[in-house]
Amino acid sequence: MARFLLRTLAVLIVLPALGLLGIATPWGAAQLAKVAMWAVPGLTIEGLGGPLPSRLTLARATLADADGPWLLLEDVAIDPEWSALLRGEAHLRQLRAARVQLLRLPPGEPAPAPTTPEPFTMPGLPQLPLALRLDQVAVARLELGASVLGNAVTLALEGEARLAGDGGTARLAVTRLDAPGSLRLDALLRDGALTAHLDVAEPPGGVLAMLAGRPDAAFDARSRIEDARWTLAASLGDSAAEGEGTLSLAGGLALAGQIQARPGAFLPPAIAPLASQVTLGLALRQAPDTAWQVERIALATPAGRLTGSLRLGAAGALTGTLRVDPAGPDTFATLLPEGLGWAAAGLDARLGGTLDAPWIEIDGAIDGPRTGTALDPMLGERLTVQARAGQGGRAVRLALGAARIEFAAEGSAIGELGLDIRAAVVNPPGAVGRVTLEGRVTGAAAAPSARVVLASERLTGAGRVLEALRLTLDASITEIHAQAEGRLDAEPLALGFDAALVDSRVRISGLDATWAGATLRGAAEGPPSGPYAGALDLNLPDLARFSPGLAGRVTLAARAEALPGATGPAAQGLSLRVESPGLRVAGQQARLALDATGTLAQADLRLSAATPQAAIETTARLAMSDGAIEAAINRLDLRGGAESLALQGGARLRREANGDLTL
Repeated sequence: MARFLLRTLAVLIVLPALGLLGIATPWGAAQLAKVAMWAVPGLTIEGLGGPLPSRLTLARATLADADGPWLLLEDVAIDPEWSALLRGEAHLRQLRAARVQLLRLPPGEPAPAPTTPEPFTMPGLPQLPLALRLDQVAVARLELGASVLGNAVTLALEGEARLAGDGGTARLAVTRLDAPGSLRLDALLRDGALTAHLDVAEPPGGVLAMLAGRPDAAFDARSRIEDARWTLAASLGDSAAEGEGTLSLAGGLALAGQIQARPGAFLPPAIAPLASQVTLGLALRQAPDTAWQVERIALATPAGRLTGSLRLGAAGALTGTLRVDPAGPDTFATLLPEGLGWAAAGLDARLGGTLDAPWIEIDGAIDGPRTGTALDPMLGERLTVQARAGQGGRAVRLALGAARIEFAAEGSAIGELGLDIRAAVVNPPGAVGRVTLEGRVTGAAAAPSARVVLASERLTGAGRVLEALRLTLDASITEIHAQAEGRLDAEPLALGFDAALVDSRVRISGLDATWAGATLRGAAEGPPSGPYAGALDLNLPDLARFSPGLAGRVTLAARAEALPGATGPAAQGLSLRVESPGLRVAGQQARLALDATGTLAQADLRLSAATPQAAIETTARLAMSDGAIEAAINRLDLRGGAESLALQGGARLRREANGDLTL
């Protein structure tokens, strides 16, 4: 038994020793390179040497994929101290490369399937079983391809690092070789106190300027962390930022301070005045019973002010508040339509729930809203907004309130839709009465459908009375069906309309409206951009029902056709005829006849109208091109009493797209 144990111990000692001796030979190094190339797809190693295992050198190594090589390493040396493991330290005396060439970034991995978010925790130093020590890392020439940073860049890199327990040091110096530019970082973490110096400087055309889209700007940055205080000063052309505050890592992260920034050319000219100066105040802390919390955030610009706080519990519970106070309308004058404004405005938001099921509630108000339109009396002195969203948009509630307007929506607005809508308007512009709307939106977000019912018991305006109105609208992305009924001035009113998109063609059918003997009927079909083929007929038995001072019957017949072989407006053929042989104006007999034939590019017109005191007869050709309209008048006869006027030789009137007129 003792002999067996001695032989086994000898094997366990001798075999590893023989293995180490094997890889220390050229043959062993070659076998190690083959194993590495087998284990890493696309890896090619040349000139693997040592002496192994105390030192590893590579003459050349490349990594490639289906598109070719993307990483090249030359003259690489790795110098480990294996005996340091016995004292609990992983020690590299040197990690050096004469040349590293990153031609491009390799293709990324497919995005992983969504998972339930984990509670957020502040980053900290990794807890490692061994201390780490790197005496020197150096790359004499680091070449980055144009696809990596946007431009080809050549750098030199040198540094060192140590990490043990809760402390560590780091030093990094980067110098650009193909142009001026440098970066230097020195950092020390000891007993929860961080000391760090960062200096970056680049002339115009530098790496950071190119990444920021400001190639003509010089970049300069300086940051210091000393004695639990931090400072920052950075500039890129006319853009700059300065800040200061406090930083503590003892017992968790605590960061506070204020940064003032001038965005400069980063902002489009239209909105630059709204954020010409930005002030950000922040107080963030990792509390004992929470993962983290933003105790205070304050953002101020000429456009307004935002303040708030946020707390994330260790179990992912969210709580937060937000307040937004926009500036007055004069600040936004260049962006707002004329007449739009307010006396004061504000918004409060509350955040709750958890990371995987957050919700937000919003309360907002606008005092003294104005639009410069007939809508102002309906808005009154105050417009309020209340909203709530949760379950990833599947539980939404919205309410708007004003003097004579109410609106509410509730349900799911994401994924499978199920949104109920209600609205009411009292005394709409030009009318007296109440109008209500009820609707529901359903279906998938990519193909929604809606049903809306608009109703009013009684509306009066312009001397007319509309009663028992009910308009039902069913719509989807391919079909529209509308049906309306009611009474206008005690006469039954009815309307029907159907439209559908079938085989990439719009088909309008079922246009049928009737009231007091008047009828409107039509149908059309064609591709969405035209041309269309169809017909529209209007019959008004007595104009007296529509306008005081007029009487008699009027008919209108319009026809449209698609002209083969033509394109653009010239492909839309049309004809129009309006007739009123028994027209009466202010009790006097009159007549009217209008004919138009042609296309949307060019049409011939003929107008004949007369009363006992006057008459007009004219023919003309209208041509439209590039926004300009030209009328070639071939005949114009005017008569008023015993006087008459006739055009000799024709005339042309042209209106340019900019409004200029030429006769």
